[in-house]
Amino acid sequence: SLTPVGKSLPLGDLPLNMAISKSGKYMAVTNNGQSTQTIQLFDVKKEKQLDQVVIPKSWYGLKFSVDEKKIYASGGNDNRILLYSIVANKLILSDSFQLTAKAKTLVSPSGIEIDETKQILYTVTKEDNSLYLVDLKTKNILLKIKLPGEAFSCLLSPDKSILYISC
Repeated sequence: SLTPVGKSLPLGDLPLNMAISKSGKYMAVTNNGQSTQTIQLFDVKKEKQLDQVVIPKSWYGLKFSVDEKKIYASGGNDNRILLYSIVANKLILSDSFQLTAKAKTLVSPSGIEIDETKQILYTVTKEDNSLYLVDLKTKNILLKIKLPGEAFSCLLSPDKSILYISC
């Protein structure tokens, strides 16, 4: 038998990604299995779940804003990015935006990265193999770049000059 080191916290079906806020105060987990899909919000120091919201469809993408007042999440095969506000330690859906106007076109955003100085959200997709640059103020797509394969995640370098993408 195995004895775990430390404590464990209960998670949902297929916890696919976790994000830690900049100060380390919060941790969010996206659960993306065949049952109910959710985002869980935890207090890291207290090792306690603060909230859990059901999300219609989701995938890997999960990113806190620098000020820790918002979290962006992939809407999976709904082709959208969901924006949750964190109010009194609760997740409240405050906005969302589509990556495609055509309902039958499958995009499925995966990894999410944010450059808050430029107010640009970067997201890579697993169905149309692309990188999208989205203006966070207008929610308009600034640029779509075709990638050589299915993308999973993206990460900006510390100086924000290079975007790394896993394909």
